Amino acid sequence: MTIAAAMRCQGGVILCADSLVSGGEVNLSQAKIITFNVPLLRSNVAMAFAGNISHCVAAISAFARGLKKIPATKGPLTPEFFKSEFEDSLAKFYKKHMYPDPHFNTAYGDSVYLIAVLQNQDTKETFIFANDKTVVNDHGSAVFVGAGQSIARYIVEPLVCISLQAMDNDKVLLLADYMLEQVKEFVPGCGNQSHFFFVSNTLGFCRLTREPLLHRERSSTFRRIIADLFYASADLDLGDDLVRIGLHMTDRRIENIREEQRSERERRQKLGPRVFDLPLIGRGPGKAEEYKVRPSEPQTSEDQAGGPPSAPPR
Repeated sequence: MTIAAAMRCQGGVILCADSLVSGGEVNLSQAKIITFNVPLLRSNVAMAFAGNISHCVAAISAFARGLKKIPATKGPLTPEFFKSEFEDSLAKFYKKHMYPDPHFNTAYGDSVYLIAVLQNQDTKETFIFANDKTVVNDHGSAVFVGAGQSIARYIVEPLVCISLQAMDNDKVLLLADYMLEQVKEFVPGCGNQSHFFFVSNTLGFCRLTREPLLHRERSSTFRRIIADLFYASADLDLGDDLVRIGLHMTDRRIENIREEQRSERERRQKLGPRVFDLPLIGRGPGKAEEYKVRPSEPQTSEDQAGGPPSAPPR
């Protein structure tokens, strides 16, 4: 299992996921965010998954091939049209690969949890979808799938300022990073690097980052600060002097974290573009090969055998 999420922000949608592959003899790492283009319908699609990797990748690949066969005359790819095609593709996939499994719908059966983000080049809009078996639902602000979905929602919701779509891109990215760190620490089967991908409303796909945004120590410090504030507010047997000392130490920790964050931001700015700065692909109609993402390392045998159209570079 894993944790994957899509969170809306002012400029688009942030897709994120862990990268742990567990369950075999050793733990491995794999990207769980896949992107492809539908140039004839002037659209871009980014998908994240949780569950059985081979089943999820096969389901995404089949869906991508189906979308790319749709002629331009049947466009545009509206959210309703996209949802209908997504459900039809899942129905065929489940009939062929999932329902015949005697362990289907049991704790021992394979699972396929998919998040899809559609970006329409004409309307400059993004839309979020996720499946429950063969049923696809649209989600306005956020969706979480996988083993860590419940704790992920529990972590995110109290930290949302009014609404996710009203928050700056950078704030939502930090929130996504903090959520993943907590889920990876407390939920079995979630771990390794956190992966992020930004789908811009106007530009399409933007550059992916794999660099940690918040060091683990700072994430732990945040939990300690919450604990200090809780006991300062709730424990009436705690002396006022101790409360004042505790709040002063909390202020100092926050100041130190902010100084460290400023230094880290300056270092990253010197290294190059941020996750939101430059478009990667998806600038309009054209030949399919002009929009294909080129992996930065050799393709796996699964890719060579007709896997998904593209995957973010490691």
